[in-house]
Amino acid sequence: MCRLKQMIRHELTSNRAYIPQKQDILQQMQAALRRGNILSGESISAVRTGYTHHVAELYPYLSVLERNCLHVIYERLSVADRRMDAFESDLIRATTEGVVKDPFDAYTQRLQELHESYSFVGSLIDGYLRGTPQDVFPNSWRRGMFPSDVKPGERVKNVHFTEDTLSVDLVDGRTITVPLAWYPRLLHARPEQRTNWSVAGGGYGIHWPDVDEDLSTEGLLRGAPAPYGAELTKV
Repeated sequence: MCRLKQMIRHELTSNRAYIPQKQDILQQMQAALRRGNILSGESISAVRTGYTHHVAELYPYLSVLERNCLHVIYERLSVADRRMDAFESDLIRATTEGVVKDPFDAYTQRLQELHESYSFVGSLIDGYLRGTPQDVFPNSWRRGMFPSDVKPGERVKNVHFTEDTLSVDLVDGRTITVPLAWYPRLLHARPEQRTNWSVAGGGYGIHWPDVDEDLSTEGLLRGAPAPYGAELTKV
């Protein structure tokens, strides 16, 4: 287990070193847009082999803060890679199809949001490597859990919606159903954004990249709504 933890630390260190380079590319892309040009965002992707292949076996031996922190770090890095790689083609399509009123202004803002996301991820990595992981879900995830409290049956199997509810099927056969109004980002998301979800956090988390929402089966089982005043993502 020590070997796996060290592998994750090495991976995080490598990803931390790439963040200034990614942000420099984003600044170049923003400058190009202001001149009316489009610059490709394709670059070296984040390293996540260790996390992808070993987090499930490592998960029970991490604290709640460590698990949450790793989940957000790797999900944000993955989303940023996809958005940067697809940036040029997405902008060209938005321009030619007229789906956005002012695509250059809209996509300049998206680049700024990615830049800020990388800064946030950098701070998360720094804290994790110092041994002081940030509490990224302060009001939504259960506190004080011990490794023995993590139950394999509480992993996510499926997610589905009605007009008013969110339901999550667990691998142990149970289904959690909660009011959709508890999670404003999902409530105000378009149907295709709600269905674009992925299992994360070793199987115990759900990530919606289009609206930047993250939930856990731990929080859902506890009946924890989103924090009061949670910012709505523009859709």
